[in-house]
Amino acid sequence: MRTRIDFVADSRIPELVEGAGNPVKMVWSLTVAGGDPVFGVPAAVTPESREIMALTHFVTATTQLRQFAEVQAGDCLMDISPEIQLDGLQDLRFVIDGREWSSKPISESLAKYWDVMQGGRKLLQTVLLQPAP
Repeated sequence: MRTRIDFVADSRIPELVEGAGNPVKMVWSLTVAGGDPVFGVPAAVTPESREIMALTHFVTATTQLRQFAEVQAGDCLMDISPEIQLDGLQDLRFVIDGREWSSKPISESLAKYWDVMQGGRKLLQTVLLQPAP
């Protein structure tokens, strides 16, 4: 049986997430043509970008999530819509307030701890970011 929250999750949550937070620019590379290593011809790569809305939290030394080894002071936690595909994007970077960030791997236990779920559906996906080198 579907509850009222299921109907809200289906209709309003994606809309609310997309309208909340701060603008973040996603930047990645797209290989449009393969190169030829025999003749030393590099692959043709083109930069791509997209602006998304995200809820961001900058980690301080006293944050509760510091109990997980992968979360360090100076990192950024970013919540975005689960409809935004991040897998498979080459050289993915995020630009928040003019500062560039790269994603940081997380453990399965941390992912379970912070994913926002309702009725088996992911309402938000959280990404751990570190300052880009």
